[in-house]
Amino acid sequence: MSCTRKGTLVFLLLGASVVFFITTIAIVPFLISTDAIRLRLARELSVWTGYDVQLRKPPRISIFPFFQVSLPEVLLTHTNNSSRIPLMDAQRIEVDISLYSALTGQVRFSETRIINPRFTIDEPIKTISDFFTSLSHSESMLGIAIRKAQNGFPPFSPKASDSSQLPFHPFGRILIKGGMLSYPVSVSDNRQKDEISNINAVIDWPESIYSASLKASGSWHGALTNLTVNLDQTLSLMGGGSSPLRISVNSNHGGITFTGSISLSQNFLLNGRISSRLPSWNQSMSWIGADASKTFGANIAVPVVWESSMSIRPGHIELNGIVFTFGKDTARGALEIAFQDDILITTGSLAFKTLDLNQLIPILFPKNRETGDLSFLENVGLDVRLSIAKAVIKSISMNNIATSIQIRNGRLVFDIGNVQIFGGVAQTNIHLQRNNRLTTELQGRLSVNDLNLGLLSLGNKSSFMAKTNLTLSLKSTFLQWENFLYNAHSNLAFDLTAGAITGLDITDFIQKIRAAKTFPFAMTENKVFNFDKADGKITIESGQIKLEAVTIYFGDQYIDIRGRINYPERWIRLVGALNQPHLINEMCIDTQCIMSSLLCTSQFSIHGVLNQPIVSPVVQ
Repeated sequence: MSCTRKGTLVFLLLGASVVFFITTIAIVPFLISTDAIRLRLARELSVWTGYDVQLRKPPRISIFPFFQVSLPEVLLTHTNNSSRIPLMDAQRIEVDISLYSALTGQVRFSETRIINPRFTIDEPIKTISDFFTSLSHSESMLGIAIRKAQNGFPPFSPKASDSSQLPFHPFGRILIKGGMLSYPVSVSDNRQKDEISNINAVIDWPESIYSASLKASGSWHGALTNLTVNLDQTLSLMGGGSSPLRISVNSNHGGITFTGSISLSQNFLLNGRISSRLPSWNQSMSWIGADASKTFGANIAVPVVWESSMSIRPGHIELNGIVFTFGKDTARGALEIAFQDDILITTGSLAFKTLDLNQLIPILFPKNRETGDLSFLENVGLDVRLSIAKAVIKSISMNNIATSIQIRNGRLVFDIGNVQIFGGVAQTNIHLQRNNRLTTELQGRLSVNDLNLGLLSLGNKSSFMAKTNLTLSLKSTFLQWENFLYNAHSNLAFDLTAGAITGLDITDFIQKIRAAKTFPFAMTENKVFNFDKADGKITIESGQIKLEAVTIYFGDQYIDIRGRINYPERWIRLVGALNQPHLINEMCIDTQCIMSSLLCTSQFSIHGVLNQPIVSPVVQ
């Protein structure tokens, strides 16, 4: 055969192949029933999801470059939903199908693309629960596989399963492009809608006995958020067994990751390790939509990092091996969370090496000076022990703090059993709660031993150099923290050891009193008043300081002082007496009283503007 004939034959064969290929593409759509595919797809979607499926338009078929069916305007609606609000309203769904299976009347999805769907969830937990229940009872390949897997798991013994006996079924890939999820939230006791937009997700589950994964991203509250879920034994989990699980949620406002195992049997169990990071607590709370006026600590502008093991079973959570970083401070400990009468109860302990308490000031003293909404105290329970080796608030240092925080029946109890401060040891107890008038009630008690007043600054020119023991009880009812002291009622009792007051010329002071002179009370540099002891009782009520009895002893003399200081209006009215005998029933009962009666008694008044008082004699 000549070369010319060979070339002609090859050309004819190529031409015939092209014609055959084009003819096949042209006639395949006529060989395949679109109604059959439409009904088959609707049925498959229905049995897979357990929802009614509506295909508003007939499917479109394309052959090249691969066999694909497009379903425009697809709705998924719950069968028992009287409002008929669809779970999903998709612009279209594209599925890749085997051409051979389609010609033989079978439909097997290798890849499904859901384009621009809108998901609406009214009851998230119930919707998800219903979805998996419907899936496990469906006649789809997955439903059948789940039931077969369930038969391989003895009740309450998921570890006894043999994964090699699990049914083998091919599953494909599901892609979601440009989706939106709408769900309800409660704002000020009103249900409103929140949403996640621009959702793009990929669900990969190549085979039923293999691992499944979900990678999704979307815009939530203006921030790009990524979700990743990996299940090593998905079918085993859905059949009542367990599976290794890794789930993470991340955005520039924070992230959380869990790695461990999960069991969905009747004894639900989530066991593993959790880690979370919040670059700034207040920004993260704002991002999730928390109301700063009602969320505990929502004004704290510090980063928070949490790492611990976590075990969750119905009604109970255990957190062990906690490493909790708050700002620059780190605590270690363990916590247990349980539900009692629908109230979340947290118990446990945390230990800090150091803690900057200035970071916590926004909790009790927010910028708007209001106490904030304490209604959360009615909905939680707390019993946590804290130990802090070294703490600081403002410029005050404290050591070896042992404290507890309790919340019960709407009452916050803060109890410090021991703290070393200003060279002494202190104990305090504070009760805080809201009353029926929505104001805040505070009760507290403070006890201090061997407090070194020399470590306190009482002004630029004067200071005390002595040690004291004191007790303080306090009650106050207020709406805003700025009214806390003005509405307070407290009692203070103290006694001081030998010490000194710098800046007070006691000799000059006594001479002017005995001479019955009137003079401004002023401090003098390079003068020191040494005293032997002092004691007193003081009452504070509605911003007024009442000196019930204050006595300063020095040498063979002493000074008694009584009166009032009005701090809000900045005035002072005190009456003092030098060497006045302390009589009981107008009689002396001790030697000191008798010696005092032999001395000259002089009385004086300290009055006027608080920072510039006048001393004048009192005529007897």
